[in-house]
Amino acid sequence: MSKLVPEGWIEIRLGQYLKEIKERNGSHGRLPVLSVTNTQGFVLSEEYFERKVYSKNLDNYKIVRKGQFAYNPSRLNVGSLARLKNYDAGLLSPMYVIFETLSDIDADFLSHWLKTGWVKNLIKVSTQGTVRDSVNYSALAAFPIALPSLPEQRKIAAILSSVDDAIEKTKTVIEQTKVVKKGLMQELLTRGIPGRHKKFKKTPIGEIPEEWEVVRLGDVLREPIKNGYSPNCNDEITGYWVLSLSSVSFDGFKPRALKPAPANNEMVLNFILEYGDIVVSRSNTKERVGLAGVYIGNPKNCSYPDLLMRVRVIDKIVSPFWLEKWLLSSKGRAYFERTARGTSGSMVKINKAILESLALALPPKDEQEQILSILQSLDSRATKDNEILSTLELNKSALMQVLLTGEVRVKV
Repeated sequence: MSKLVPEGWIEIRLGQYLKEIKERNGSHGRLPVLSVTNTQGFVLSEEYFERKVYSKNLDNYKIVRKGQFAYNPSRLNVGSLARLKNYDAGLLSPMYVIFETLSDIDADFLSHWLKTGWVKNLIKVSTQGTVRDSVNYSALAAFPIALPSLPEQRKIAAILSSVDDAIEKTKTVIEQTKVVKKGLMQELLTRGIPGRHKKFKKTPIGEIPEEWEVVRLGDVLREPIKNGYSPNCNDEITGYWVLSLSSVSFDGFKPRALKPAPANNEMVLNFILEYGDIVVSRSNTKERVGLAGVYIGNPKNCSYPDLLMRVRVIDKIVSPFWLEKWLLSSKGRAYFERTARGTSGSMVKINKAILESLALALPPKDEQEQILSILQSLDSRATKDNEILSTLELNKSALMQVLLTGEVRVKV
C-alpha cells in the first residue's frame, strides 16, 4: 500500500468497484437521443450533452441509464465522460463505454474524483506512445484510487456538491443578468429612458423618440477610419504592445492575447491608441465580424493589428461608449451580418465604407450618458457575479485537492 494513502483509506484499482454495462438494443420506449459536443478531458456534467430529439427507434444507439457513467474513448474525446443524473438516454455513438458503480463506492464521490487534474494526467500517461489515443474500459479500470470509508466518501461528496450547487446558481444569475441586459439595452438604445419620451417617430432603423436623430457613423467621425498594422513580434518585452483580434468581444474591449510590439518602430508608433478610440473587427466569422470595444488606456503604448479598424468620433456629439453599445446591439450585429462580404464560409469582411454607412440612433449627449450609466450598473453587477464565480471555482479546486487526497479529513 502506498505511503501516501491516509490512515483508514485503502488503495485500490478503480475496476474493483465498477461494472461495465454492455446493454445495447431492446424495447426502451421513447428516449432522448444525446450527442457529445466539444468535450476534452474528464467532464462530469450534463451541460456538455445536448438533447437532440426523442426517438423510438434506438437500434443504433447504446442506452445509458439514470445514474450511469458514459464516455467516448476515441482520439477526439479522450476520457470525455458524463454521469446522467436525471433520465435514461440513447447515445448516438456506438463507441461509448458505459459503466456504473458498485455498492462500496459512492457515485458522487467518484464523479468529483474523475474531475481532478491527476486523473487527466493519468489519461495522458496511459495514452502516450499508443497508435491511437484512447482510454478503453480496461485502462480506466486499472487507474489507482485511494478510497475512504463509504460514510466519508458521502460526506466529501456532499461538501463538494454543495459548492457545485453554489457555482451553478451563480452561473444562472450571470445568464439571467445577460438576458436582462440584452433586453434593456435594446429598449434604452432605441426608445430611451422609460417614461421620459411621449412621442416617437418612424425611421429606417425603427421607432425612436421624436427628439432623437438618426445619423450615419461617417457623419460623426473626428477623422477617417484607419486600418491597423501588424508588426513582426517576438517574445521580448519592450513596453509596447499590439492587440489581438480577440481583444474585441461581445462584451466590448478585452485586452487578451497581447503581443510585445517592437520598440522605436515608426510604423507601430503611428498606430498607438488613445483613450476613447474604438477598435472594430474587420475580418472574422459572420457571427463575430464587426465586434467592437473602446480602448480605455490599458495597457499603455498599445497599437492595433491589421484585422482591426480604429474609429474616432466627435465626442461632443456622440460618446464612444454609446457607439460601442450600438455596434454590439442586436441592430448593429444584424447590420454587419447582412453587409459583410466574403466567399469563405468561415471568414467574412467589412470595410471602411460599410462601417461609415452604419446608421445609429443618436439622443442628446446628456441622455447618452444617463443611459450608459444605467447599462454600466448592469455591467458592474455582472463583474461582481463573475468575481464570485471565480472565487467559488478556486475554492472548489482547493477543496478537491485536500479532501480527495485525505490531506484534510472530514468527520463522519
